[in-house]
Amino acid sequence: MKKKKAVFIPPVSKLLYLVKWRRQDIQNAVAFLCTRVKALVTDDYKKLVRVMQHKRDTTKLTLTITR
Repeated sequence: MKKKKAVFIPPVSKLLYLVKWRRQDIQNAVAFLCTRVKALVTDDYKKLVRVMQHKRDTTKLTLTITR
């Protein structure tokens, strides 16, 4: 179980940093992953991979906010 957490926690913490300063669009997904750190399930890894893929695929897009 410790090995699973060692693989899961660093990317989630890096995503949390990104949410704070750059990528507010993935805030809900990262908040959910943060709640899953204590009780990991195999599906949580799949969700982490999906968030990372979304981050990779949308790197060049900009967030435009208008009134």
